[in-house]
Amino acid sequence: MIKSFNRQRKIVSLLLSLAMILTALPLAGFTAFAEDELYKSEGFEYRILEDGSAEITSYIKNAETYDIPSELDGHTVTSIGDYSFTYCDSLKNVIMPDSVTNIGVWAFAHCPGLADITIPDKVTSIGNYAFSHCSGLTDVIIPESVTDIGYAAFEWCENLASVTIGDSVTSIGNYAFSYCSNLTSITIPDSVTDLGDYAFAQCTGLTSVTIGDGVTSIGDWAFENCGSLTEINVGANNNYYSSQEGVLFDKNITELILYPVGNKRTSYDIPNGVTSIGGNIFSNCDSLKNVTIPESVEYIHDFAFENCNGLTEIKVDANNKNYASQDGVLFNKNKTELIQYPVGNERKTYEIPDSVTLICENSFKNCNSLTDIYILNKDCFIVSSEYFYPIPTEITVHGYAGSTAEEYAKEYGNNFVVIEDEPVPPDDPTKPDKPVTPDESIIIGDVDGNKKITITDAKWILQNTVKSRTLTEKQAKAADLNKDGKITIVDAKWVLQIVVGLRDAQTLKPIKK
Repeated sequence: MIKSFNRQRKIVSLLLSLAMILTALPLAGFTAFAEDELYKSEGFEYRILEDGSAEITSYIKNAETYDIPSELDGHTVTSIGDYSFTYCDSLKNVIMPDSVTNIGVWAFAHCPGLADITIPDKVTSIGNYAFSHCSGLTDVIIPESVTDIGYAAFEWCENLASVTIGDSVTSIGNYAFSYCSNLTSITIPDSVTDLGDYAFAQCTGLTSVTIGDGVTSIGDWAFENCGSLTEINVGANNNYYSSQEGVLFDKNITELILYPVGNKRTSYDIPNGVTSIGGNIFSNCDSLKNVTIPESVEYIHDFAFENCNGLTEIKVDANNKNYASQDGVLFNKNKTELIQYPVGNERKTYEIPDSVTLICENSFKNCNSLTDIYILNKDCFIVSSEYFYPIPTEITVHGYAGSTAEEYAKEYGNNFVVIEDEPVPPDDPTKPDKPVTPDESIIIGDVDGNKKITITDAKWILQNTVKSRTLTEKQAKAADLNKDGKITIVDAKWVLQIVVGLRDAQTLKPIKK
């Protein structure tokens, strides 16, 4: 199931807003323990914990620098409480005493001026959203005493350029550093075992990631939309993950987990031995033009090649048991399912083989060069929904009257053009092409010699260009519509334009409508 990053963030934001309303927390400093007796001292409000130590609950007056004392009225300060400095717009610097062991939920969230923070080396936990939206932070050192970095602890710290994670951290929470757009590199120490969902999502400046030996779990979309990411390197002694040429795999290189979207290579051969290609693996890899899938691959997850705007060709090893390719397009083995059309291919017209009975969702998404698609199978099922539909509305759909192609076009707003002829049955290589009488006059565009210009003529031209059909001399003359001495896809395009009434069959000139 595809998770929606923005949708989840909106839900979380709404829930937090609701919580703030219900608890009526003041913006001048949130009080998380309203039922406990609170005390005031040295510009702070605090409460006394069970062990007799003090926890800061809020600030009393605005200041640019807070030098938090180690004691308040004789009580050692051990905790910066939940919401204690949230929305303190004037805050620029915080000096915490060495006695602090806990930084609570939302403790310094939405303090945009906070530029300098030193986390004491006795702190064991950094709470959820603790420094969220602290856009002034540029570098953070997380001491070795810390074991857990909470949910979204540093999200939206846009200017955070350097993070040092201590060697005792075992868990990096969901969204922990999401939207830290100035972060360029990160080293996850060997102590970390769990890297949360979306942990570094939307870190658009991130170029390299080093994953330590101890990581056993990498969450979903941990590096989503890290458009500059060029390499992921995994420690040699990691028992769960490995890397090869900057690409992330499982330990045995049987599952391709993450391809770095910012890598500039134009061609990539998936290693033989890989059996599974994960979902969205190559999403937004604009530099890639060619991908080769080896015979070992057994399963390609949904949307593996979504939004690969430079991709012109997907090749599949001929010995692959489950998949095949034709003209750079990815199909299942029997070519009954069209899985992915290469987004960057510049052809204008594409004829879907009549063997195809299913067109997968998003298979033609962002195919901006395509202007026309011909669907020859009347009953071809086109997977679509409110959120996922495979054929952009800008593409004209050609199909037969009463076909699923016509139904699809009407529902999703595509221009639909009816193909007049009945579907042409698959070519039988055991039977010769229809004979052409030598003394018949040549009709330009009538390649099959039936006295009509139809989609079959375009099909024969296309088959000739990919060398799956050899035309006779007379057929070749009829096929060379633009008289350039060659038979190319342009000739097939002209035939199709004649069929749909966009080009005159006699003069071969375009018809303006």
